[in-house]
Amino acid sequence: MLYPVIDIGSNTVKLAVLDEEKIFSSVPVLFKAVPLNLRSKIENGILSDTAVKELGELMVTFRDMAARLTSTPPVAFATASLRGVENAEDVLVHVLRVSGIEVEIVSGEDEAYYSFLGARGSHRVRSGVVVDLGGGSTEILAFRGDRVEKAVSLPFGCLTLFHRFFERNDQYELCCVYILRTVRAMAPAIPGNSILLTGGSAKAVLKYKNFLEDKRTFTLGTRQMRAVRKHYKVGGEKERERIASVLKDRFRLIPPAVAVFLQITRYYKKEQVTVCRGGVREGYLYHRLQKLKKI
Repeated sequence: MLYPVIDIGSNTVKLAVLDEEKIFSSVPVLFKAVPLNLRSKIENGILSDTAVKELGELMVTFRDMAARLTSTPPVAFATASLRGVENAEDVLVHVLRVSGIEVEIVSGEDEAYYSFLGARGSHRVRSGVVVDLGGGSTEILAFRGDRVEKAVSLPFGCLTLFHRFFERNDQYELCCVYILRTVRAMAPAIPGNSILLTGGSAKAVLKYKNFLEDKRTFTLGTRQMRAVRKHYKVGGEKERERIASVLKDRFRLIPPAVAVFLQITRYYKKEQVTVCRGGVREGYLYHRLQKLKKI
């Protein structure tokens, strides 16, 4: 059976139609991402009326797209995009009224756990940490085998870092100092050797690296991340335009994403990370199906 899953993120709203029999082993039957940049449309804790309307319209569009493939209604969740937003309840009511879709706002800890399920489902490693860099927050979860030892939600994401350190001018070094200080204060100890990255920003940096090396792998080394950062700043204009056309709205978020991943590898004293195919959407669906005893 096919299940539509909608992920309302701080930067991008995504629809993935997943096959329950191959949640982790194949790409989505349908995937669509639309950059609404909800985080930038919050003022004084309130999501603007325009943004609420745009979100409702997009949810209707996603519902209709999914209906062409399956009669199963979409499940939807929101992460840091709506956590802490003062009018979040009004947003959920509006979305439900116009689209018929009920949205769940998940905690940072639950988001980390779903990312863990998605990462572990697609990459079987014994122990380590899963890092999910979103638009408004970063989840880090330490695991050993199938057991979660600790999960934390760091108060920054690609979009918030971009607006703070890169929107007006490049303050990369200051950004790195802030990230490392926060990671040192909050990140859990790593119980093994593996760092697994999930989320669109990790995949964007990986695509950039693969373009530069003209190969397709799922690993990122610290040297390669620095090469991405350098090319983003001083690379050839035509090459950068080609990469930007592929990454679209993710392209501008490459500097903060590289900064986060490099500071996390620095903190854990690792030279390489693995970018996972599965992530929070796959984990969220898997968890729901487990609760329904379908898996």
